[in-house]
Amino acid sequence: MLDLVYEAHATESEETLVDRVLERLERLVPSDCVAFTEEEAPGVVLVYRTRPADAIEREAELDDELGLRTLNQNPLCTYPGDRAVHKLSDFLTRRQLRRLELYEAIRPYGEYFLKLPLRHAPASSAFMFDRGSRDFSERDRQLLELLRPHLLQAFRRADTARRIPKPTPGAARLTPREYEVLTWVARGHTNAEIAQTLYLSPLTVRRHLENTFAKLEVRTRTAAVARVFGTRASTPSPHMP
Repeated sequence: MLDLVYEAHATESEETLVDRVLERLERLVPSDCVAFTEEEAPGVVLVYRTRPADAIEREAELDDELGLRTLNQNPLCTYPGDRAVHKLSDFLTRRQLRRLELYEAIRPYGEYFLKLPLRHAPASSAFMFDRGSRDFSERDRQLLELLRPHLLQAFRRADTARRIPKPTPGAARLTPREYEVLTWVARGHTNAEIAQTLYLSPLTVRRHLENTFAKLEVRTRTAAVARVFGTRASTPSPHMP
């Protein structure tokens, strides 16, 4: 698990991040298939990648119409405000599941499912696990609950790296954490939002910005962003960090 966390935080490309996390999760939570999904809306898939890789070829032959028709019967797709790791069996017993048309849609995948949700907007994404022979354990759930905040942070960092322009030479003066904080400033986030995203205190974020201002010899957030990225911050900001 620690190896996964280390690799996730060391990876900036989201595509590479997905591949590495899938490979590690396959070992940590043995499954018939573990998949990364990104959906624009329930059933409208933007990204779908699996381990083992050939699972995506097998599942491409499934009845998509049946799957879409039974989405509203699947609690893992419809559970409101879902920000925790859930098993399908948290909501449906095997007997209840087999009485639903949903069972025909998911049976090619298996009977037991586990969902690790990540993002909810602008597109929802999650890691999905399935098995055909036995349900997932509480150990599996707890392990993924421990990993979830680290994965969230790693995916946010990868998203930042994709969106933020390449830094100018001025970035060389900053520590990795100061640079990371400034990338979120460049996207228009407040100190409180940055603190929540990076699991820091607002005071720590403020100190990082004060150090950044001193190193770059600027007085405003906008000037710091312009000095490092050659652009203006997404939203106007006050003179003090």
